[in-house]
Amino acid sequence: MCSALLNAKLVISTDLEDILNNNTKINYLNNNKNLNLKNLNFETLEWDNINNINNIFNKYKQIDYIFICECLYIEAPFNKLLKTMIKFCKNYKNITILFAYKKRYKFQDECMEKIKEYFEIKEVDRNELHKDFINNLNYVFLYIILK
Repeated sequence: MCSALLNAKLVISTDLEDILNNNTKINYLNNNKNLNLKNLNFETLEWDNINNINNIFNKYKQIDYIFICECLYIEAPFNKLLKTMIKFCKNYKNITILFAYKKRYKFQDECMEKIKEYFEIKEVDRNELHKDFINNLNYVFLYIILK
């Protein structure tokens, strides 16, 4: 939503259907009554759900960036996330993933090693971050591009 406020041409906010409809959209409407963001769309996306993925592919001919934040909080769905990342990167050429998470669990290191098998990873220069994160090394900010 921040990207939409900063005049991104188009922003697509995704989540599981029940969360999107019962939380995300309602929060947006309740907190942004004076905003009319025509550049913000909401789409259902369950990781590795081919119907959800194809729906997005059919609706949007080009996506330049994907922001993935705080999605390494439980280990179980990681492989689905990884497959979804790969599918999006193969479908949308020259796409960049901006990936952020707080270091909390051992499995996060294993997930990042698996991501490195398929993607080139570059850390975001900490000087480019908001002042609250520049010196906070518990947070990781990455650019990820399919190899």
